Amino acid sequence: MSLQKSVPALQIELRPSRYLLIFILISHLGALVLLLLLPVQLWAKLLVALLVLFSLTRQWQSHVHVYQHLRWDSQNQWWLSDQSGKNYAAALLPGSYVHPLMLVLRFKVQKRTCHLVLLPDSADPDLLRRLRVRLKQSAGNG
Repeated sequence: MSLQKSVPALQIELRPSRYLLIFILISHLGALVLLLLLPVQLWAKLLVALLVLFSLTRQWQSHVHVYQHLRWDSQNQWWLSDQSGKNYAAALLPGSYVHPLMLVLRFKVQKRTCHLVLLPDSADPDLLRRLRVRLKQSAGNG
C-alpha cells in the first residue's frame, strides 16, 4: 500500500482508436460477405444485414470513448471524465486485461459497468506503458 501512495497520479487523455475502428469494420463487413454466400431467403438476408449494420453502429459508439480522460491518483482512486469535463469516480473491476498491445479495463461507474479498450493509438504510448506497469505492480501487491 505504501508503494502505491508514493506513485504520482497518472492522467491519460483518451482518443478513438483507428485500429479498433478497422477491426470493427472488418469483422462486420466479413459478416455481411458471409451473409451473401448463405443459401437463405432474400428477406432473411436483409433482416440479418440490418442487424449487422445496427451492431456496427452500436459497437463503434460504445468504443468511441464516452470518457475523454482517465486518471488514477496516488490514493488508488480512478476517475473518468466525459466530453463535458464532468468527473466520475470509478472502481476498477476484476477481469481487466493487460497486454503490451491492448488494455481492456472494466470499471464500475455509478451503477453500471463500462469497458475501456485501449490500443496503442488510444493514448500516448508512454502513458499506456506506465499504466500497464502500474497495473501489474498493483496486481502483484493485492
